Amino acid sequence: PTGIGARQSIFVVTNRKKDETGELFNGERSTSLSYSAYTVSVPPGHKTGKVEWADGKPNPMTDFVTVGAAQYAGRAEFKAAVNAALVGKAGAEREVMVFIHGYNTSYSEGVYRLAQIKNDFNVPGLAVHFSWPSAADTKYYVYDRDSIALSRDGMQTMLQDLADTNVSRIILVGHSMGTYLTVETLRQMSMLGD
Repeated sequence: PTGIGARQSIFVVTNRKKDETGELFNGERSTSLSYSAYTVSVPPGHKTGKVEWADGKPNPMTDFVTVGAAQYAGRAEFKAAVNAALVGKAGAEREVMVFIHGYNTSYSEGVYRLAQIKNDFNVPGLAVHFSWPSAADTKYYVYDRDSIALSRDGMQTMLQDLADTNVSRIILVGHSMGTYLTVETLRQMSMLGD
């Protein structure tokens, strides 16, 4: 429904494999990047710092709900979408905040967490989520840690793509193990002279 809750637009770049529906992504590793965007409705009674998950059928009055989605064919379409979102923006609205989730995080959890952060902190500009392949299970810490090593190139590609758009500044926000991926990626880029 229109007009219920605050809307947060989230771009997502991931090296996760698509799930059996072909619409969302699971915790398995992919050798290629996928590009998406979502519009998430934050419920009117939202409590700061919390993601209100649906218990059964989602209700936009009480739960975070995805109300729009788009898939991009590749890097060029992603960059074009970012540039289109920047049209008419100035100052801090031309910045992009990149969120890199931590250990034990599913694809949906990362997207909704970024929508919550953007909403609660009233973050101006664009929000991009780099969703690396976490198993989303506390038993698989080593799998998640190893996924970090396999995600550096993908995160580097995303950062280079964002730098190739009309954004004025890229702000990186790594959570938990996502900080490890962030530092590893920046180290790799530095060693390559980027």
